[in-house]
Amino acid sequence: MKRMKIPAAAALIAAACYLACCAAADGTHIMPNTTVNGTDISGMDGEEARAALERDADLRRRDAVLTVMFAGTGYQVDARDVLEWEYKPAVERALKPGRGAFLTRGYFWLRSLVKGNHIRVSPVIKSRKALSDAIEESGILAAGTTTQTSYRVEGDRLIFKMGEAGEEADSAALGELVAAALQNGDTAPVECPVVRGR
Repeated sequence: MKRMKIPAAAALIAAACYLACCAAADGTHIMPNTTVNGTDISGMDGEEARAALERDADLRRRDAVLTVMFAGTGYQVDARDVLEWEYKPAVERALKPGRGAFLTRGYFWLRSLVKGNHIRVSPVIKSRKALSDAIEESGILAAGTTTQTSYRVEGDRLIFKMGEAGEEADSAALGELVAAALQNGDTAPVECPVVRGR
């Protein structure tokens, strides 16, 4: 008889604990161990989470400067005004498990507690023109290794030095390369794609 009581009591305790987990996932607060781009938003409501993530976006924007290497020189592409993060869908996604059927909420709460719920939001480029302007402002498009033909006068002689076609930045390929690096959050220096100079 005592053997039957212990498993029944354990089952009741387990059921009570599970129901407590179901109740803890109330649908208005984010599950435990939830991050977006590394920012912990556990236990926050939607408004608090969006505010925290906006602060995170501001910090990420400050660091959005990419070095592009060309002919041994580094050019700084300042992309702070080029990038934006759309966090609203991520907050909705984080809140969704707590808004399901009552008895499934406990499962999602426990899973989030144990495994975590880690969401990644990539930045988007506000406009290609803004990105092109940032690249141009870095000065890299004016750089090149082409030397122009020149001349000088020495006494009664005119001496020419023939120029040589070198390399210059491939602006289209550079735009794609910088956009991809920024969207992947990669701030390591990149080598500038080049074309034959004119």
